[in-house]
Parts: sequence; C-alpha cells; structure tokens
Amino acid sequence: MHDGAAYRGVTSTKVHKAGPSSRKTGFVTFGLVNRCAALCLRAFIDGKRESGLDKGNATIGVVGTGLMGVGIATQSALHGYRTIVHDVDPARLASVAPKAEAVLDELIDAGRIDEAAKRAALARIETYAQLEMMASAQFVIEAIPEVLELKHRLYAALTELLADDAILASNTSGFPPDQLVTPLRAPERFLIAHFWNPPHMIPLVEVVPGTAWIAASTWRATASSSV
Repeated sequence: MHDGAAYRGVTSTKVHKAGPSSRKTGFVTFGLVNRCAALCLRAFIDGKRESGLDKGNATIGVVGTGLMGVGIATQSALHGYRTIVHDVDPARLASVAPKAEAVLDELIDAGRIDEAAKRAALARIETYAQLEMMASAQFVIEAIPEVLELKHRLYAALTELLADDAILASNTSGFPPDQLVTPLRAPERFLIAHFWNPPHMIPLVEVVPGTAWIAASTWRATASSSV
C-alpha cells in the first residue's frame, strides 16, 4: 500500500510521458475524480471541446469489484456521476454496496462528508453482471487482477462495445500502456490511470499515456489545462 496524506478532496494527477528514454514528470492539481476524467477526455476527444464530463448525463464505468474498483467507483459516485460497476461473479457484485458503504463511513468518521452525501453516492452506484452495460459509459476504468491475458480478453470485448469517443483506462501498476493496447481498435483512447491505494484516502492518480495517445493528442490537453 502506498503511503500518503489523508483525503483532502483534491487529486494530484501525476503525468508520465511514456517513451524509451524519458521519465519526465509533471504535477497538476485537480478536483477529485471528475478533474482526472476531464483531463483524459480533453486529451482524447475533440481537441476543440473545452469542458470535461457533464455530470448531468455522463456515466463512468468500473470493471472490477475489489477494494480498488469499489474505491474508484465510490469516488466517482461521490462526485456526482452515475457509476456502473461490472463483475461476472454475483457474489462479488453483491459485495459492492457494503464495501462502498464502508468507504463512505470512513469519510464520515474523518469529517469529510455527511450522511446525505453518503446516501446520494450509494444511489448513483449500479452493478451489472452484463459487460454490455459498459456501452453507455463515456469513461471506463479497468481494475481487474494483474494478469495480462485477462486484461486483453476484457479489452477485446470492450473495444466492440464502447462508443467511438469513449475512454478506456487501466488502474494497473504493473504493465506499460503499449503492452495493454494490443486488442484495442483505438489505442489512442487508452491510458493508465493508476489510483493510489486506498483511493478514498490518498488523492493521487498517476496518468501514463502510451505512444498512440502521444501521437494523437500531442499533449494539447495537458498544456491547455489551467484548472
């Protein structure tokens, strides 16, 4: 588990430029999950689009129901987004609500949110055994076990489901982006968004684009963001 300060309601997005000889790092401070999502969307979708996700009609998808997956989903819901969570295991799906409630209770105990915010966040989280439900998401975060073959199978299925302007991100800390994108039709819409553990207590996301991202976006979103 990474060490870090207690939850403060902001995310320091740590951006690594992927490349054979470069590991330069820049830091940008954003509001929690919504700002991270906005950064990703601005870099991938139409460069003329000036805003990120619209909470009124946007959906964030999370594939994986471990502590990281549920923690990420809880943060998404807490910040106003409809959040859909997928797992093929009914028992793991059933565990999402109690895990999310436990996360929110920790934030209540820390004085960061109140009961009303907790109830609203829980109401925004939906669980589905059908991967097809991810077709409605504009931003999907994969948080499944660190098994390359498993991730590739998932991506092969998702690439047939997701909208042309949807973003797929991986919470991996073990694979570089260019190794993950093999099954994807649009590798320029993929990146690593590694939330530090636990995501509700450590407000840090490492964003690692691959070479397809760099070629497509030329970093215009990062350079133009002045949030």
